[in-house]
Amino acid sequence: MYSHIIHKAKRTMKTSSHKYHVVHVVQSLDVGGMENGIVNIANIINKDKFKLTICCLSHKGALANRIVDNGVSLICMDWKGGVDLNLFWSLAKIFRDIGADIVHTHGWLSFVYGAVASKLSGIKVLINGEHGTFNLDKTRRIIAYRLLSLFVSKFLTVSLSLKAELKKTLFIRDEKIVTIPNGVDAEKFRPRSSEEIQTVKRSIGIPVTAKVIGSVGRLEPVKNYEMLIQAFQELYKEFPRLYCIFIGEGSCRARLENLADSLGIKERVLFLGKMNEPQDALPVMDIFVLTSFSEGMSNTILEAMACSIPVVATNVGGNSEMVTKEINGYLVDSGNIIQLCNCIRVLLTEDSRRLEYGANSRNIVKNEYELNKMVSKYENVYLELMGKNVR
Repeated sequence: MYSHIIHKAKRTMKTSSHKYHVVHVVQSLDVGGMENGIVNIANIINKDKFKLTICCLSHKGALANRIVDNGVSLICMDWKGGVDLNLFWSLAKIFRDIGADIVHTHGWLSFVYGAVASKLSGIKVLINGEHGTFNLDKTRRIIAYRLLSLFVSKFLTVSLSLKAELKKTLFIRDEKIVTIPNGVDAEKFRPRSSEEIQTVKRSIGIPVTAKVIGSVGRLEPVKNYEMLIQAFQELYKEFPRLYCIFIGEGSCRARLENLADSLGIKERVLFLGKMNEPQDALPVMDIFVLTSFSEGMSNTILEAMACSIPVVATNVGGNSEMVTKEINGYLVDSGNIIQLCNCIRVLLTEDSRRLEYGANSRNIVKNEYELNKMVSKYENVYLELMGKNVR
């Protein structure tokens, strides 16, 4: 049984205003792109049309502190991992008690528990959001996913590549999948003046005239940051005033620091740790680099683009939907350090090209990936599905 509820959720009585109660189910609100997207929806969604509850299966997580609307309810189930049959019934009871209209799950574990609980509680609208690469490496998991998909009203994917994977792996019909790309707050993530950039550079120990490449994200194996460090070693030979910065924490930090040390570039590769306000340091980068083995749709690429930074990224997941060659950056093959070096080298050498691609990046965000537009698309899906189920 869940141990505590924050902003305690109360049963919602249906009124003529059709204020629908949406329950997001997620493992936690730890730092991550998926979790950041849920918080953004919670903060911006139209509260005249929707009531929102976020149900964390395990614990609250650091991003819960970014929820600014006191009307958003947060429920923590204190799940300890493993198969917990009681969790199905506890979730179903919560859905009934608070009068949920829509259950929106995120990720494999929340989908399993949320889908079964929604069926037990009689919820008519179940949505499953896919935010990253599927971990469907076991036959029994694929079978379970296909069975649970029968209960789903809509699948939402953050990229077209994820939509294609859903169709291919799980045989989901095209009309049952809606792609809603991630969005970014273009006022929060924006270009900074040269004076602001110089101030940040001084604060982190970088000369104001230095060029900076870097990345933002969890320091985990999937990000393959070894590739960026190895590329930096080669580039540093040509650009002696070059620095590389990493914003984020993770299990690979010590290994990456040791790699930089062994390559003789420790003083030029800076690990800034986790930042609550990464938008303050991100604009010091002249080039944003993402070397992931896999991605759903990278929020950090969009944030960099919003700051007018050109991007060099591996051609995986939804990266090709945001980064276009010779428009706002370059895509390289995963693991190809020579390609990575060549693309970064062009942007370091040609200032006018780098600035042009950076300006294009911000324009693309403002035209296609504004945060308000993303949330509006979620609202439209909710209203469409509820309209079909209240007639």
